[in-house]
Amino acid sequence: IKDSMAEKYNEIHAIQEEAHRIKRSAELMAVANSLASPTAPDTPSTPGGESEMVSRRMSTDALTFGCQLPSTPKQTVLAHDRNEIHSLAHNCSGAMVLTGSDDRSLKLWDSRNGTKLAALEGAVKGVMCVGFSDDGKHVLGASNDFAVRIWSLKTSRVVHALTGHQNKIYCARFSPDSKSIYSGGYDRLIKLWDVHQGLVTQSINCSSSCNDAAMTPDGALLVSVHLDASVRLWDVRTAQLAHEISRVHKQPVTSVSLVPNNPHEIVTNSRDDSLQLLDIRMHTSIRSYQHQSYRNGVNWNRAAVSPDSQYLVAGAQDGSVVFWRRESGEHVTTLKHAHKSAVVCCSWANNDQLATVEREHSMVLWQ
Repeated sequence: IKDSMAEKYNEIHAIQEEAHRIKRSAELMAVANSLASPTAPDTPSTPGGESEMVSRRMSTDALTFGCQLPSTPKQTVLAHDRNEIHSLAHNCSGAMVLTGSDDRSLKLWDSRNGTKLAALEGAVKGVMCVGFSDDGKHVLGASNDFAVRIWSLKTSRVVHALTGHQNKIYCARFSPDSKSIYSGGYDRLIKLWDVHQGLVTQSINCSSSCNDAAMTPDGALLVSVHLDASVRLWDVRTAQLAHEISRVHKQPVTSVSLVPNNPHEIVTNSRDDSLQLLDIRMHTSIRSYQHQSYRNGVNWNRAAVSPDSQYLVAGAQDGSVVFWRRESGEHVTTLKHAHKSAVVCCSWANNDQLATVEREHSMVLWQ
């Protein structure tokens, strides 16, 4: 009788858990829809469901005016209270932001007020890089357990665990069409994956640990940055090296960002405490950015470019956030005192919101 009662209790508990999960997923998607375009009119349902509606609404939210330089923290959030934070990313509209941490979780936030929307579990070790798909359906997390995981935003569940790397993965991103993922890490490999099938389609030996990567909007070129201070350009179709740009940095390159209004320019960040504006057609440096207040503290420190391409921003080892003008190279301002430890990632969203994270637990939303 006791065994029968125990089985009944377990069945009831399982049903309650599933009901709670379904309710939470519905709430999350409702919030995502409202955040993606809070003033947009109702849109009829389509066969693709809620995620396609989110995607269509997000596509209308691109910034159409000049950026305002942030000056004060709007909200400081204790994002991961016991573990280091490594990564940060906005969705297409800027309405949501995602963080990844040594606590093995990804957390989804309302970027308007810093409210936590969901915690995504599944990684076995710390999460080094996070990102949204442009179609609004998925998020990813690259982990120190040698895997990239894809979560469904609709269900908050892992869809695929992409395994094949042989060491820590430092970066992963969705391709512009959301059909592929590219990843790179300490094993000196860059891998391209099919999102639908969860299988690797290309594997590239890149000769040095890959700290970050970015794909051009047409999906034709992949730019990777490395521990050996080089920037490498790869033909995505053939998976062959197109060009290597060396000697622009003297120390490991920690991030690469596309310039929104110029498809031929990228911005790199380095442990040599400089940022470089590079022309990927001419394979040369256009401009260098330095300042006495800027010291790059980690090998995965990610800078950002404003949506209107006017400004560059990077987080410093002492917790400062440093800004430069892209066109002139002039240092604009350094914002201090919002962070207490090294700032490791900046994300400047299409809605002109800047978010930054520091190693010791906190995220700042700026205004």
